Amino acid sequence: MSQTDNLHVGPIEVRVLPRMRVARCQVHCAPADLWPMVEAVRAAVASTRVAVAGVPSIVFDGLSFEALVHAEIRIPVSDLTDPIPATDAHPAIDFIRLDRERAACRLFCGRPGSALATAVQGLFAWVDRNGLSREGGCHHHVYMPNTEARSINVEIRVPVR
Repeated sequence: MSQTDNLHVGPIEVRVLPRMRVARCQVHCAPADLWPMVEAVRAAVASTRVAVAGVPSIVFDGLSFEALVHAEIRIPVSDLTDPIPATDAHPAIDFIRLDRERAACRLFCGRPGSALATAVQGLFAWVDRNGLSREGGCHHHVYMPNTEARSINVEIRVPVR
């Protein structure tokens, strides 16, 4: 079975994302270290008086495919609380409200790597072809549960005006 046999890239749609409260932190690390950092942030949030209230997302600046990435981890939460200071396990975490935003979105299911990068690039190209203005030049990966080993379900979002 080839790597593309279990690959699905969904259609693109533009929709308004809801307002939400999130715990967030800035990271600068190797791509392979992102998910362990998400888990560390989720554990830190779980130790507070607020509850984790959704699936995590990672916000990337533009199309960054480098050895080290700058990213913002966002974990939806039930309420806002005091910031969590940095530790050896995670950077400083703050709690904020995000307003509604409009985004071009598509679902990617499969193994991360070049196929995911192609799906992201395709979404940016679609936004540009359709005359939409990118809001801030970033894109989001929103991670959904997946039971298949070494595969991910991720909604890719590009905020637009």
